[in-house]
Amino acid sequence: MRTIPNAVTTVAPEHVRLDDPALLLDPDASLMEFQRRVLDEARDARNPLLERVRFLSIVGYDRAPAGAGGASQELLLNRL
Repeated sequence: MRTIPNAVTTVAPEHVRLDDPALLLDPDASLMEFQRRVLDEARDARNPLLERVRFLSIVGYDRAPAGAGGASQELLLNRL
């Protein structure tokens, strides 16, 4: 058997239930955080102008979280 030096092995504890809702990400919060990071890149003057426009196009694409009715994009744009 070949061993790899300094290899890290992890074993999941037996008491962790993988179907536990606490382990799941909230898709709406995840999307909001992603859009915030993209807007931060769009506002960063160190990025070339065309890249900044591309970042804005990502956020401007209508992908509002389910049930938000577009409110998430309005909240993000108010932070500018």
